Amino acid sequence: MTKAWVVARHEFLVTVRRVWFVLATFVFPLLSLGVIALMFMIQVNTINETKASALAKPLGVVDLSGELEKDPASFKILRFKDEAEARQALARRDVTACLIVSPDWVATGDMKVLTTRRATLLTAERTPLPPSLEPWLIENLLKGVEAERRKRARAPFAPEMVYLNDAGLDSGEDPDAIKQRSVVAYIFFFLLFMSIFSSSQYLLQGMAEEKENRVMEMVLTSITPRELMLGKLVGLGGAGLLQLACWSTMGLAGSAFIPAFVLVLEPAAFAVCFAYFLLGYLLYGSLMLGFGSLGANFRESQPMASLG
Repeated sequence: MTKAWVVARHEFLVTVRRVWFVLATFVFPLLSLGVIALMFMIQVNTINETKASALAKPLGVVDLSGELEKDPASFKILRFKDEAEARQALARRDVTACLIVSPDWVATGDMKVLTTRRATLLTAERTPLPPSLEPWLIENLLKGVEAERRKRARAPFAPEMVYLNDAGLDSGEDPDAIKQRSVVAYIFFFLLFMSIFSSSQYLLQGMAEEKENRVMEMVLTSITPRELMLGKLVGLGGAGLLQLACWSTMGLAGSAFIPAFVLVLEPAAFAVCFAYFLLGYLLYGSLMLGFGSLGANFRESQPMASLG
């Protein structure tokens, strides 16, 4: 076991000093978080710009149904008699969007939106319409109906979900907590997947390279194959655990900005994650060692590992 420990320490130190290990452990996660944050900021900024542009100029309205008699209080509109007049106003940039209400709007709900704003990936599904357009349409649709019913029509129901256990009793589960636990589970799955397969790949690469360079023949003169395999598994497993610990620490540091997620990170989850890492690594690591020993070099071992 002493020789296996020497091999394990050597594999661990060699692996953690590799440039790609340092990049994968520290640099790539930070870059990924930065890209996600940037995309989120761009999306929020695009939504805000769409809302601002919708309120900067009046909304053109062509009411062919005759139902939109009452003007909105929260935004301005310009009424046009037909679609041709509305298109001319759009060409003059008097409005940025125009709502064409069909004659049978009450029966079918058909409407058409004309706009000079060009569609992009983020704005294609977000029409440049005022946020309070729908309440205004409901007000006109329900004219003559008492105020209390109009208010309820805007929010017809507010369901409260109650989850029962097998005995038919209230389980006390919170839907928000369930969603948060699901997100955390996906995050842990991604961390386990990346750490297990990166560590196993190092095993495959190291074994194949040592065979190709004839290092394995010299090593086996002073150590048994069982001790060598055990040392490689333990050493690279330690490197994988270090990588997993770094990713988890960065994830916890990032979750400090989202207090709702911190509440569902139970200590038992880390123990389960550790156990799954060991089991998964032993399985895939043993397979990679076997494939690495079968091939004469890394080029031959990698296709076999991919097929396996």
